[in-house]
Amino acid sequence: HHGSIDGTHAEYVVVPVGSVVPIPDDCALSWRQLAALPLSYGTAAGSLDAMDCREGDTVLIRGGTTALGLAAISLAKHTLNCTVIASSRRASSTELLKQTGADVVLVEPQVREPLRQLYPQGVDCVLECIGEATLKDSLRCVRPKGVLCQTGALKHVENFSLHVLGEIPSSVKVTCYESDGLTGAVLAPLLERLLNAIQQGKLSIPLDPTEFSLA
Repeated sequence: HHGSIDGTHAEYVVVPVGSVVPIPDDCALSWRQLAALPLSYGTAAGSLDAMDCREGDTVLIRGGTTALGLAAISLAKHTLNCTVIASSRRASSTELLKQTGADVVLVEPQVREPLRQLYPQGVDCVLECIGEATLKDSLRCVRPKGVLCQTGALKHVENFSLHVLGEIPSSVKVTCYESDGLTGAVLAPLLERLLNAIQQGKLSIPLDPTEFSLA
C-alpha cells in the first residue's frame, strides 16, 4: 500500500488486516497485473463513483496519459459505455488514448474551446488529473449540474486560489477523491467490480514491460 504505511517497495511487509483484500482462487491475473489494480484502477473507479458517473455520460479526462487518466478512460468507456474526451500535452499520444478508449483527443492547452464546439452545454463529468494548472479551465467544461472531481495534482500553482462565487460556474458541483482512503473495506468492492469486468472481457490491464529488481 502507499501513503502513510512504509514498505511499498519491500520484498516482505506486515500490513494491518484492514488493508488486506482477498483475491478469488480462480483469478487469472498475474501478480504483476494484480499489483497494478489498486492504485491506478482503484483510484479511477473511486473517482468515477465520486462523480456519480453513469452509463452513457460524456466524460472529460483532463491528463489522459497519466496512469490515473488511462485507467479512468478504460473504465469509463468499457464498463460504463461513456463518451470519453481525453486531453494530452502531446499530439503523438492520440493513438494511445484512442486505443485505450477515448472517442476524442484534445491537445493541451486548447481544451475548453474545442470541447464547447462539440458540447455547447459542457460535459456531464470532468476528472481533473492535472490539478491547479488546469482546474479553473476544466470547471468551464462542465455542463450545468454536472460534476468535476479533482483527483490528480501534478502541477501546483503558486498562490493559487479559487473563489466559489465567480469562478465555479453556477450549479456545477465540485468534489475530490483521495487514494489514501483505499483501505481494505473500501477497496474490496472496487476490486470485485474490476475483476468482474476483466473476467467479462470488458477491461484489460496493460503493463509497462519494464521490471525493477529488488536486489
